[in-house]
Amino acid sequence: MPLYIKVLTDYYHFLIGDLEEKRKVFLMELLKYLLLKDEYGYDPFFEGEIERVVFLLRCIQQEEIPMSFESYVKLQKWHRKDAWSDGELQEYFLHQRKGKEVKIMFDFDNASSEEIEILSYLNRFLEGKGRKFQVLNIHNARYLDVSELLEELRNKQ
Repeated sequence: MPLYIKVLTDYYHFLIGDLEEKRKVFLMELLKYLLLKDEYGYDPFFEGEIERVVFLLRCIQQEEIPMSFESYVKLQKWHRKDAWSDGELQEYFLHQRKGKEVKIMFDFDNASSEEIEILSYLNRFLEGKGRKFQVLNIHNARYLDVSELLEELRNKQ
């Protein structure tokens, strides 16, 4: 099993609160090791899987509960690139959000088409769970339903 998948699994378990303390300590030690400077004093250079592992370990270290939308988008992009199941990802995004409304901040003006597609995908999931998904409109400081915002974007195209 690739290290990324192992750490991702531990990250999910951490989010829902059943990651044992000794496993969490081990993951923190692994993060420290990965971030050590080399023998010449240079910071580590990551690409590919190790970059993902470091990202997830940092999320565990910061005790990011609930998962931020930015983290969700980053993980979702990796899921899509690797073409493996992402069913747990939506559940964990929703896990710590107990209210009927899920509110996020998101910059639609500078969003890529992939980010808009991910937002739409998450919106369908949340609607299926009976949740209202809203995003803060930074221009008027009001929350808008994501469904309405997505419809506006479709009409502009």
